[in-house]
Amino acid sequence: MSTLESCMITNPLNKSDECAKFTIDNTMKPFVMSDIMNAGQEYTFSMWMRSDDVGEVVIEGATCPSTSSWQQYIIRFVASTAELVLHFTQNGTYYIYKPQLEIGSVATDYEPAPEDLDQSIEEMRASFEQTANGLRMDISKTQTDLSTSTNELQNQLNTINKYFTFDINGMTIGQSDSPYKVVIDNDEMVFSVNGVDSLFVTPDGVYAPDIGVSKRLNILGYTIEEAADGKVNCDYTGATIPLTIVRQPVDQTITFGETAEFTIKARGDGVKYQWQYGMNGGGTYLVNANNNTTYESTYRFRPTDDSITEQKIRCIVTDRHDNRLVSEEVILHVNQKSSGGDSDTMMYTVTNDLINVVSDNDATSVAANEPYAAVLTPDEGYVLSSVIVAMGGEDVTTDSYDYNVDTGAVNIPSVTGDVVITAIAQYGFIAPDYEEYDVSVDFEGDVLDGNVTLSNNAVTVTHNSPYVTAINVAEGYTIDAVAVFVGNANVTDTVYSEGVIDIPSVTGPVNILIVISKVSE
Repeated sequence: MSTLESCMITNPLNKSDECAKFTIDNTMKPFVMSDIMNAGQEYTFSMWMRSDDVGEVVIEGATCPSTSSWQQYIIRFVASTAELVLHFTQNGTYYIYKPQLEIGSVATDYEPAPEDLDQSIEEMRASFEQTANGLRMDISKTQTDLSTSTNELQNQLNTINKYFTFDINGMTIGQSDSPYKVVIDNDEMVFSVNGVDSLFVTPDGVYAPDIGVSKRLNILGYTIEEAADGKVNCDYTGATIPLTIVRQPVDQTITFGETAEFTIKARGDGVKYQWQYGMNGGGTYLVNANNNTTYESTYRFRPTDDSITEQKIRCIVTDRHDNRLVSEEVILHVNQKSSGGDSDTMMYTVTNDLINVVSDNDATSVAANEPYAAVLTPDEGYVLSSVIVAMGGEDVTTDSYDYNVDTGAVNIPSVTGDVVITAIAQYGFIAPDYEEYDVSVDFEGDVLDGNVTLSNNAVTVTHNSPYVTAINVAEGYTIDAVAVFVGNANVTDTVYSEGVIDIPSVTGPVNILIVISKVSE
């Protein structure tokens, strides 16, 4: 039994929307809409249609072929009865989107019926109520979570207040009843025990009124300690901070012409660094630089001899006590600049966006400056109606495509960018040059009266004629997205750039979707 139901489906603008789904298993029983027309009155019926399999529907004597791709149909007629009949001639599943019956011969943009708007309002009201209930639950949960977080934060603050106190002068560390305190202000840091200051740290140095040393004291390279016989010995023992390399340099790889960077880190008294580069395979090292950085040294080296592919590097580290360490030997690998060859050939992609069309060239890439040729052949019963060839984002159709429908030849003498070929074949006919197509524009987002306009307000365009329009948005608004369809082919990438739509040759209905938003202040 044939059925009619509502379903959600991806519409011609690649958005999910509701449409009518017809499941036909008895072509002898057409779908009839009664008492919707006046006999003798001129009407226009428009719709988008596609099907799971190839089929057709006859409406007021006009045959509308249907395929798996969306196609728009506009039928103008004078009603003979009060009934509008849709006669599906083949079994299968058909989808009809935005059907609209209008008095007169002009097809206008689709508008929902008043009863549909009433239903939408009720659905929106129910959705708002459901959302409000959900928000109440979320707010309740948020209040609970916030209360928990507040309690946890208060516990942490209590712990901080227990060990830290603050005043206008600085900060004190230590519990109020503890004998040990550290006071920090802008002038000094003082350590105290039982209220008595025992150590001061100021910009001038560290001072301690009384220091007790039980075993050994190292100061300025001298060691003071008690000997076995009870006497006190004072001997010069060298550096207070032993000279140590804490981070070694590492190998580097660059391309000739670039600069390599080596880093070493050492600790000690008065550390100095001296970088060296190796000659004769590293057997002899030459001094390259003196760097008196106290704590860390970075050495930058740029080779000047393009015949050298490896260079050995090391660093000599010394301190004020004449101690000396040699870093690990590292290697600078130098790659030579490529001189060209097959491995350097630039490749560009080839993308075929074909509807009811096949190409005899299935290559997905082509070398730069090489030719590309293909023959486009429509499916049986179809005729090429639209071909757009883009290269490097620019429309090169008139330079590369033979419009003779008997050949369908695409010929690009020299490829200089990524190639996109968009081709559409329609069932059984090609529109004559005087055929007119509708131009429809949908706006979405933060749309207000007058905040987005087009420079071209034409609602129709003649076959093979150009269509150009600029999108103008008011101050404080921005264009988020634009989608442009010619027929049912998405040609946005080849015809839209920086607020301007430029279609060199229109070969089907033009559908434009523009999304704008308000710029956040």
